[in-house]
Amino acid sequence: MTRSSGYKSKAEFHGGWVTPGMEDIDLSGIDRDPELQRDERQALRAWIDQPTHFAEIRDAIPRVWAPLAAIHDRQPPEKNGTKKGWQWILRHLYREDCTIWGVPDESWLPDFTTNYSASQARPYVFCYAYVLRNYPFSPALVRHVSAKISARLIFGSATFDAVYAQIEDALLSLGYHPPSLRQALPTTLATLMLTTRTSDLAAYTEETLRDLEAGGYGNIVRLNCGKVSRALSLLGYLPEPIRMRYYKRFKDRDTRGIAPDWVALAHRWRDTSTIGAATRQSGHGFVLRIGLWLADKHPKIRRPRDWTPEIAAEAIALVSNMKVGDYALPSAPPVPAHRLGKPLSYNSQCAVIMHLRRFFMDVEIWEWEKLRFNPRYHLTTPTRILRQRGVNPRIVDERVWTKLIWASLNLQPEDVKSKRHYPFALVRAVGVVWTHAGLRENEIRRLRVGCSVPQTEAIETEHGEPVPAGTLTYLTVPPGKTAREFVKPVSIAVHVAIKAWMEERSVQPDLLDAKTGERVQYLFAHRGKMVGQSFIDETVIPALCEKAGVPREDSRGNITSHRARASIVTALANSPQGLSLPELMKWVGHSCSRSTMHYLAIRPTRLAATFAQADRMAHMIEVLLDHEAVVNGDAATGQPYKFYDLGDSFCTNPFWSTCPHRMACARCDFNLPKESSRAQALEARTSVQRLLEEVPLSDDERTAAEGDRDAVDRLIGKLEDQVTLDGRTRREIEAIGAVGGAAVEATRGR
Repeated sequence: MTRSSGYKSKAEFHGGWVTPGMEDIDLSGIDRDPELQRDERQALRAWIDQPTHFAEIRDAIPRVWAPLAAIHDRQPPEKNGTKKGWQWILRHLYREDCTIWGVPDESWLPDFTTNYSASQARPYVFCYAYVLRNYPFSPALVRHVSAKISARLIFGSATFDAVYAQIEDALLSLGYHPPSLRQALPTTLATLMLTTRTSDLAAYTEETLRDLEAGGYGNIVRLNCGKVSRALSLLGYLPEPIRMRYYKRFKDRDTRGIAPDWVALAHRWRDTSTIGAATRQSGHGFVLRIGLWLADKHPKIRRPRDWTPEIAAEAIALVSNMKVGDYALPSAPPVPAHRLGKPLSYNSQCAVIMHLRRFFMDVEIWEWEKLRFNPRYHLTTPTRILRQRGVNPRIVDERVWTKLIWASLNLQPEDVKSKRHYPFALVRAVGVVWTHAGLRENEIRRLRVGCSVPQTEAIETEHGEPVPAGTLTYLTVPPGKTAREFVKPVSIAVHVAIKAWMEERSVQPDLLDAKTGERVQYLFAHRGKMVGQSFIDETVIPALCEKAGVPREDSRGNITSHRARASIVTALANSPQGLSLPELMKWVGHSCSRSTMHYLAIRPTRLAATFAQADRMAHMIEVLLDHEAVVNGDAATGQPYKFYDLGDSFCTNPFWSTCPHRMACARCDFNLPKESSRAQALEARTSVQRLLEEVPLSDDERTAAEGDRDAVDRLIGKLEDQVTLDGRTRREIEAIGAVGGAAVEATRGR
């Protein structure tokens, strides 16, 4: 029989391999001659033509059977695959005309993948090749050879079950369910054991898991490598779970058409800057878009040092007139058709100029290049843009928001229809926190165990209204974007929901907080990891909208995780006894009032009510009430006891607020000048009480009060012939005053 081209001579053979877990196999003293002898070949041929009992063929080829016996004796005696396996091996040796030591590696794969009549025997045959010939478990075998059966045969059922039990128990303690684990985890663990050739958990490193995940062993293995890493982390074999999805720190962008020097410097700035990663990513995109513009309009400008004040002015003009879609990078996501061609918003224009200015300033400060212009001056945001830039809080429509709050407090398991499984108590707790705490999405995900402490003592407000114990809970917010860790009061419903989740929450490992660099116990952690970034948008909000019977969008667009923050801040500011701006800043964790204003919208009804109250207060006048005159009886005899403060004088008429002559008081007998000794004595009295009294205005007076000088003259003219309280008209009072004044002047003249 002609031997295969891969046949190995005795001199070429370097020995077999015995895997850990099969140390009991003794191959010493076994003849490893790869060639079949004539009598061995004849015995195999006779057995193939007329199969006899196993003992007869075994005794006929003792040298060939010796290494195979070490594997055969370890296989289950009553399994049909065992018999088919050794029969398949003997036929294979006859076909290759060699012993097990001479079978070429390339001859195994065709039989494993095409010999469907022996499919049940493949794991048993693979066991011979794997142990004796060091044949690897490759991705090509995934769909043809059972990894689970092969691992049990090679490492032993007891060893495999013990290793699997450790992994499964660790995952069950993290919140996984046995049925879901047992569908795929055994195959993943078996593949890991076969590819690493060991059952030692300490040998499963991060590099090993990443190689397995990327090795092409199928979706079952790829999707479950993360689970194995979480179990190994909990068991202490890995420092932390591995993020198996290969998240990139920055998104790759297509830079075709941009000068390479400009691209290289933009990448260097992105990798060097210390600003937040998200801000850095957006700024990097703006800088590259400016590079596209340079390549289009100024191809000779390839580096920042080539810029001049004139180019900077053109860049400002470009941004000021930029439309949506202009100079978009080829890798940018498609823009909806209804937005293309629309002017860039003023906020976006400010952002582009700010990032461009920061880029040039950093290039100069870090001495990468010497600039020919001053970015602080030549790249200043135009005043026209700054004036138009406004605050536009994207609050959820009040009608929709009220229903979402109700839905979070009444959520039921059947309302949660997410494709990914999370415990219902976790979903409900996150929903209540989202609708009541006014936190950012990142702050909600990073809340820690023990963050909620219920109010245990009653609180008395400044209005004298008590807040009973158990009304509020104090929520500890982790360090975030604009503040260190702080405590804020929220509804007791938050504590109730968190407490219900903590009763179901399984033990979770300490996880790394990227913002603080410390390992913490996250409140909303499940299966060894914190909830994902899209958890609120893709799981919680759809469930709440389903429960509330409202669509996923309102008049301002899609309902997203961050819009709850603006809705809650607006509600707190617009309530009848709402929080002041400093209180809102403290509650949301802002150090600058401008940041808080981005979440605050004054409702028209609140503005109208506040204006009505302020308008009423504008018509109040200060009144001095002489308590002493009332007590000693002077008021009963007609002595003044009520004094209206007119600014430069007091009016002693107790009915001044209804007097038609109150806009012409100077010559009235009830008028008491403040410079008089009587007025000074009045103000010095300790018994005087200061009050405010509303002054109703007539239409003429209201018009005059609003600044119409002609209206003032007309009003005074109407009062010329009206009788005052002393029986005289204003005209008579002024006539007497004029005569008295002439007499005085005549006396002075003499």
